[in-house]
Amino acid sequence: MNKQLTDKDIASLLFQELDEEYLVAFDSSGEEFDVALEDEEAVSEEEENDAGSTSSDSEIEVPLSILATVPTEETYRGKDGTIWLKNLRRPNVRTRNENILTGTPGVNGQAKNAKTPLECFELFINESMLSYILCHTNTRIKITKENSNASNEYSYCYVSVIELRATIGLIFLAGLYKSARQNLQDLWSNDGTGIALFPMTMSLRRFSFVVNHLRFDDANSREERLAQDRLAPFRKLFVDFVANCQLHYTPFENVTIDEELVAFRGRCKFRQYLPSKPAKYDIKIFALVDAATYYSLNLEIYAGDQPHGDYKVSNKPHDVVDRLVTPISRSGRNVTMDNWFTSHPTYEYLLNHHKLTAVGTMKSNKTCIPEKFKAGKREENSSMFGFQQDLTLVSYVPKPRKNVFLLSSLHYQMEVDEATGAKQKPEIISFYNRTKSGVDNKIRAIEEVL
Repeated sequence: MNKQLTDKDIASLLFQELDEEYLVAFDSSGEEFDVALEDEEAVSEEEENDAGSTSSDSEIEVPLSILATVPTEETYRGKDGTIWLKNLRRPNVRTRNENILTGTPGVNGQAKNAKTPLECFELFINESMLSYILCHTNTRIKITKENSNASNEYSYCYVSVIELRATIGLIFLAGLYKSARQNLQDLWSNDGTGIALFPMTMSLRRFSFVVNHLRFDDANSREERLAQDRLAPFRKLFVDFVANCQLHYTPFENVTIDEELVAFRGRCKFRQYLPSKPAKYDIKIFALVDAATYYSLNLEIYAGDQPHGDYKVSNKPHDVVDRLVTPISRSGRNVTMDNWFTSHPTYEYLLNHHKLTAVGTMKSNKTCIPEKFKAGKREENSSMFGFQQDLTLVSYVPKPRKNVFLLSSLHYQMEVDEATGAKQKPEIISFYNRTKSGVDNKIRAIEEVL
């Protein structure tokens, strides 16, 4: 007969170094639907196909050889067999390695010496990038001049770096005046309704000519590169920009992963159609940002199903997260994400391979969630917790017959945020609400100038 373990025995077994093989259970079937704090955005058909294969993956973190001896009444069990302890509390230990920050948060290196808006701009769009744009823009102008009868006119002259900077400056200024959708002639109007700085900088005809001839890659090799990369016309500059973002800033302790949508109605194979959004047509970008300052640390444009080659990558949530966290790997940060990215295996992977903790909402169809956590007749504002060695699962009822599920590798106690009063929200939810909006706040800031 198996000996019944005491709470002390269980804690001792769970928190020692475990060398046994973990049992992993996967179930890739099941339709995804939302039971979260926010409604899920529409996604493209390509993305739904990518995400579907991992929508209900789950992993048993604690070996069954240990938990098999734990009395059934002391555990919860998910549909796939994942076991959670009901009342496990970590013993008092020093801060885990995963929560020890490396690097001093804030601006780095030469960024500390940037005092003016222009100096800040040059940190991200540097001389090398401007020269690259200038080279290929003038190559395009040369072709236009050769095919034009007015090749000697000023409007057809090659662009200088000063003029290129002025053009970019006017584009920024148009955003500052919220003129993105305004007729350009209104900005150059000389009847007192225009903006004097525009005609003082260059003529409307010249501005339109330069903007129409802007090129961001080598047109001669574009077709060859497009055969392997849908993002070929903008790949180099985008990669350089992201590298500059990472070079000049170290994030604070909490970062956010989410998607952002950039309105775009041009021709593009991976453009998203989202009828519920104001712009309706958008480019989707996966983003890793500082939750406190909304600074972009990593960006990845969703290019759909890429051709076979170096740029063909998986668009499954787990793989997107794995790529996005690369610049903060093993830095002791916490990553907050929504239910599209959250899964049991992903959180274990972040902890073991990147030394990062994570907090996020979960979809109710995840097979690691015990059925008791989904009970529809639970008391309003009640919570249920489940514990494993490095993970905490919580189910909260904000209103009758609605459950919210969150998973955390940062929290490990039945903590309730007393500041929420009668709602008695778990601290995991309060933490999620404080750190989830990094990308959303960044988007709102951008929209202020669009």
